[in-house]
Amino acid sequence: MIILYLFFLALVVPVLAENATAIPQNGTEIDYGPDPMELEIRQDPRCLPGCFFETNILGSWFIDDFPRNCTTVCAPYGFRIDGQTDLSEKQLAETLKNMKNVIAFQFAVTHTRFKNTQFLANLETVDCYDVGTFRHSINYRMEDVGLLNLSNVSCNIEIGSNNNMTQLNLPKLNLVHSPYANYSSFTVSVSYNHPDFCITVSEMLKFMVYNDTNFNWMIGDYCRLSNNSELLSQKYCDVRDTPLEVMASNCLKIVGNLLIDEKNEIFVGKLANVDTIFGNLIIRNTNLTDTNFLGSLTTVMSMREGEPVILIENNPELRNVTIPKFVKYHAPQTHVPVQMYNNSAELSKTSKFCNDLQSQLTDTMTWIVRIDGLVCDYIQRDIDAEIARKNRENLGNGRSSLVFMGILVLKCFL
Repeated sequence: MIILYLFFLALVVPVLAENATAIPQNGTEIDYGPDPMELEIRQDPRCLPGCFFETNILGSWFIDDFPRNCTTVCAPYGFRIDGQTDLSEKQLAETLKNMKNVIAFQFAVTHTRFKNTQFLANLETVDCYDVGTFRHSINYRMEDVGLLNLSNVSCNIEIGSNNNMTQLNLPKLNLVHSPYANYSSFTVSVSYNHPDFCITVSEMLKFMVYNDTNFNWMIGDYCRLSNNSELLSQKYCDVRDTPLEVMASNCLKIVGNLLIDEKNEIFVGKLANVDTIFGNLIIRNTNLTDTNFLGSLTTVMSMREGEPVILIENNPELRNVTIPKFVKYHAPQTHVPVQMYNNSAELSKTSKFCNDLQSQLTDTMTWIVRIDGLVCDYIQRDIDAEIARKNRENLGNGRSSLVFMGILVLKCFL
């Protein structure tokens, strides 16, 4: 058996080695050249000689060669602080104190034991050419990101799985397109942090600055507006502190999950100017006949995992559901973001309400609006089937009438 095994190795190993060698038949080695992303950074006019971070993980083995005196640090292999980083917060702060700008296709703080990243206190911008990622993930002690001076980020955002993180603490952060990129859309994901994690409305607004930003998973809650006098003065209203019954009638933005029910339905006129809800909208157990009071609503941004952004149920008089300006939503891990159940039968006698909402929100996702569990196409299918059934009945009744009249005529002649 051993002899056969050795014979097999003698035959196979040379073949594998030959196939693995990047040498074509003419005998010259293939030169694939530098990585295009690396080359782009090396050719960036903002990257000065001597200001390159020539590895990807910051640790003691490279600290003496780090470009400490550069305000703009270019990292062709990425800039990463992770579990292999063997430097203290004090050492990191001293090493990075002059670094204000980072140019890299990946900027990551991951698998660390730091409570925040204040050792990057002077960092102002991170440019990933719109396609790379600004990542803070799997830092089990991290309570917030804590980059108080970070203003412009030209990257996708991924902040997640930080078990103790209760807030971002990124007060100045703006999502901006890189001046050296082709302007691809951004993806933002903030999820699975501490159960009490909240994002400020100001932070969310900055993530929402571009209409084509893809909100992948935004899971958590919105921080209360209690101490934000600036937003309160701009007619932002937190329904967790001032419910609809006592809310001002001039609110433009609602923060918190808005429940309209039999107790407060008489106050829905206060919502006439509301264009954004940072939370969910639920209309339940009312005697409302229409949703005309939502005529200004354009956006509903939920952070509640697996729940519809709009739920309308058990409103027996509700015959008209139109939200004419509603075009944007976020519903993490939710297959059907707009759901209606057990309202007036009138809603199911036409597919118009369903189709109008669906066409406002998407050109392709035909499942995102449902009435009594049916997508728009199935509502129309059932309507068409009922029309066909009635036509058959009428045709049958017509034939019966003709036969009966024929019998009467025959009797008259007999």
